[in-house]
Amino acid sequence: MRNRASSQATPYTVSALPSAAVQIAAGHYSSYAMLVDGSVWAWGRNDYGQLGDGTTTDRLSPVRIEGYGADTAMRLPPGGAAASYTMFVVAADGTAMGSGSGSFGKLGNGGTDNVLTAG
Repeated sequence: MRNRASSQATPYTVSALPSAAVQIAAGHYSSYAMLVDGSVWAWGRNDYGQLGDGTTTDRLSPVRIEGYGADTAMRLPPGGAAASYTMFVVAADGTAMGSGSGSFGKLGNGGTDNVLTAG
């Protein structure tokens, strides 16, 4: 059984982030933040590798996603992983980088395998 916390009716501070967030994207059971230094952090469900940390381990606290590097010009698309169990980041040069479920070719890499590492 998955770890499930009770719902909270008031906003909660994500205190595990080491600095201020400039972008947030939330998807289907996963959340992502880009910090002022351009680094990307993720937490939540990770059964298809959608967090991009190289594992399929659910994360209860934010972890830095090394594959995206640190580029303050990157963008987190609105909606993050949505319901598709994928995550994409758009780099300064317009390159889309993603991870997660590759079913139906939705990562756009020519295959259907899951991709666990961002980039």
